[in-house]
Amino acid sequence: MSLTRLSIIRGPAVIIYTPAVGSPTTLFSKGDIQLRLANQTFDVATSLFGVVDKRTNQRSVEITFTPTGELTSANAAVLWPHGSKNPGDSLIGAGNPTIQIIPKTGYQYTFYGAVVTKQPQIMLSSTKTIVGAVTYTCIGQEGVLWSSAGSLYTQATANFGTYAFNPSAIRTCPYSGAWGTGPVLAVTDTKDGWTVDFNVAITPVEADAYGIVDYTVGDNVATASCTPLTISESVLTPILNMQGTGADRGQSLLSGNDLAITPTNGTPTGSANVTLKNSSILQIGYDYDLQATRVPQIQFTTIRELVTNALTPAYSISAN
Repeated sequence: MSLTRLSIIRGPAVIIYTPAVGSPTTLFSKGDIQLRLANQTFDVATSLFGVVDKRTNQRSVEITFTPTGELTSANAAVLWPHGSKNPGDSLIGAGNPTIQIIPKTGYQYTFYGAVVTKQPQIMLSSTKTIVGAVTYTCIGQEGVLWSSAGSLYTQATANFGTYAFNPSAIRTCPYSGAWGTGPVLAVTDTKDGWTVDFNVAITPVEADAYGIVDYTVGDNVATASCTPLTISESVLTPILNMQGTGADRGQSLLSGNDLAITPTNGTPTGSANVTLKNSSILQIGYDYDLQATRVPQIQFTTIRELVTNALTPAYSISAN
């Protein structure tokens, strides 16, 4: 049987994420959608014969892609769901959130127990789309043994439908930052916008019969950085409080200042509002060069604030 061009299996897909409670959200990909399925193994070893078997330790399903960049309230909720998670919390929660991959050709897969394990970077600029790469991990249905059909996924012949996509919903525009009340520091002009990163530490929770059944949340930190164009050393250096009144070894670095990053000109539809709660500037550098800007980068880092024995959220993200 000879190969024909049309027999080659290929083509793009859309993704639909459905929370355990709530409505589905359709996500379009900027580039490839990468689905990786694997058996993680352990060895059965003997002194005389070496490794005589490999056995399954855990099922691994990861889906990684970069969304096209349109931002809605629904998208924000499924791409950055961990802002209020505290140490010791369940990452997934109760129920069976799902993620579907629906290709234009081939088989449709629905995976169970889907959760964001790498929240996407946010890029706030007039020349960049907002959303970076996101990774979903799927661990299977809650309380269902592997031996049960459909415990991890279901498969069906794809019936690719019509999915509404509007390029004008991808908003690119300039952003400004305001740190603290007043504000304490206003960042109105940047070289190439803002970048926001997220680091939520997670630890797998395993059961002997089910493998990984959840992830436990650890530290939850967000950072925002930019290259300012018009902020001088005389404004920035005192913020570090490295000498003078209150500049003691062992001093607290809690600022009490929220960083709000919002569109510079109004609230265009599809733009983002990002707030880093109780964020601090921990270090500053200056470049003295013919072409370089004086401040190569400012970085704001969240430090979770304890108020009446409860942690405030690390960050919040909303769409205009």
